[in-house]
Amino acid sequence: MYVEIDKGIQSDLLQKSISRAGSERKLARITQIPSGMIYFYKNSTYRLPYDRFSAVLNFLGLNENDCLFELIDANEYRSKGGKATYAKYKESGRFPTIHKKMRLASSLKMKEWHKHMKRTKTKEYYELQYARFKKVSPYKIKTKKGHFVRNQLEKEVADLLYERKIDYDYEPYIYVFNKVYFPDFVFGKTVLECTSWKGVQKACSLRKKIVKLEKAGFVVFVVVPEALRSFYKLIEKNIIYQEELVGKDFFNRKVLQNKKIQ
Repeated sequence: MYVEIDKGIQSDLLQKSISRAGSERKLARITQIPSGMIYFYKNSTYRLPYDRFSAVLNFLGLNENDCLFELIDANEYRSKGGKATYAKYKESGRFPTIHKKMRLASSLKMKEWHKHMKRTKTKEYYELQYARFKKVSPYKIKTKKGHFVRNQLEKEVADLLYERKIDYDYEPYIYVFNKVYFPDFVFGKTVLECTSWKGVQKACSLRKKIVKLEKAGFVVFVVVPEALRSFYKLIEKNIIYQEELVGKDFFNRKVLQNKKIQ
């Protein structure tokens, strides 16, 4: 929901909040409103979303009864604005050109943002990426331990670890050498990755990850179906074939023995 409020009042609320906080950046930290957006709200370029409007009021010690405003449905607001703009540009014949420029500008802006965040706020950047990573694809298969994983191969490995009474972490956040990794399974200093990806590119990507994790003291194994053997020759020394997991002795020798050494 968005707040429909007199532009002068909106600007005044933001100016007072900035003055009390000491700066736009400090206000951003306090209210959790991006500092870039505070600038636009201050100038009444954009309407305030309801949650950010409430955050400003709370910071100033005000309540909703102190302001005269209306709420606008976000979808309706965006739909009307989008349709009007589309009709305007379509009528003039400029829509394809403008749309292409907007996509290019957006892409360049995001690339610059990623570079800036990696350089100036490395840990915060990767924490944000980790939160996004956890939402990328659905966790739809339930393991014996009770949590959900992404595919059947991960379930097979999770259940095997559970049966061996190994206390593992699933997709934990690991920060090493200014890089962040989210391995499928980690217990102690052992990492188990699972993949059914058909392609040498995956092996190249995994090799880079393995090198970094091994430098950080981890021992890394990658579980793949044996039918994909030809794709993973680059990391053959780290491979455990899915079909071999059935053999308890093999699993104990190659994985659990490593756990005892640590």
